[in-house]
Amino acid sequence: MGFQTTVFKELAVAIPGEIFRNDPHTAETKIVGSASVAIGTIVTQSTTADDQCVVGGAGVFLGVVANPKEYSNFTDFDVSFSIAQNEQADILTSGTIAVVTSTAVDIKTVGKKVYYENATGIIGQADTVPADHTEIVGAKFINNSVAKGGIAVLHIEG
Repeated sequence: MGFQTTVFKELAVAIPGEIFRNDPHTAETKIVGSASVAIGTIVTQSTTADDQCVVGGAGVFLGVVANPKEYSNFTDFDVSFSIAQNEQADILTSGTIAVVTSTAVDIKTVGKKVYYENATGIIGQADTVPADHTEIVGAKFINNSVAKGGIAVLHIEG
């Protein structure tokens, strides 16, 4: 048996919704007011209740649903990356977090805008913000470039 000559480096950087670095960050908790919300997506403030958040939307930006290891899935033993309506969600309001992207992400290009889809809260990057999407002001992708659907690292300024 010879020595190892190659290294396979195609491992995911993190689990979606995980806080990526031990940088200063802020978070808050809200009750999910929409049908359900996926971990690692954007939520906005509910317009009907102060203690609730909803997936996506064009309302007041709250942040990214975080901490996937905190949530239980009471229906079966399969891994679940969504939080049901009326459950409590941890929301990263500023800091660095892993997310699944709706577009390819290139961290080497200056001037790209980070946005989320209003209907789903899924995050993407482009030169201009498409219709039915909302820009995340003060956000940028860092650490690694990824293809569409890849796990990228998002930094949100506080």
